[in-house]
Amino acid sequence: MVEVGYTTLCRYLWPYHTSGLRPSTKSSQYRSHFDATADDALVLPRPTQNHQLKYNTRGLPVVDVVVDPHLSLKLRPHQREGVIFLYECMMSMREYNGSGAILADEMGLGKSLQCISLIWTLLKQGPYGGLPVMRRVVVVTPGSLVK
Repeated sequence: MVEVGYTTLCRYLWPYHTSGLRPSTKSSQYRSHFDATADDALVLPRPTQNHQLKYNTRGLPVVDVVVDPHLSLKLRPHQREGVIFLYECMMSMREYNGSGAILADEMGLGKSLQCISLIWTLLKQGPYGGLPVMRRVVVVTPGSLVK
């Protein structure tokens, strides 16, 4: 296991397991972590009404999920599309029965950066009340990638 800040990367949690996950201050409650109107902001799609009925059981307000600008400014256009695709798959926003995704393509196209961007974003925020979607993540990778 690898320690990342306060979170141990272990397991993706869905649907929301938000016990103990609250914004740290009253002023940060129910808002995006980053400015959704900024130039080059990567704002992820808002959930549909059906998604909200199914997954927002606590009735929290819907907020914009914005990828950290330090990451999104490094993403090329095809990588930005990839992050949006992964987000929709992980959040069960796509039209198939399930959630999750597999990225497979040629080497050097930025799959790792796309995954890191999505993982970091969902560890920090989510569409319902701005609460994080994940607490833990499992990263399975060849040893040659981390040497």
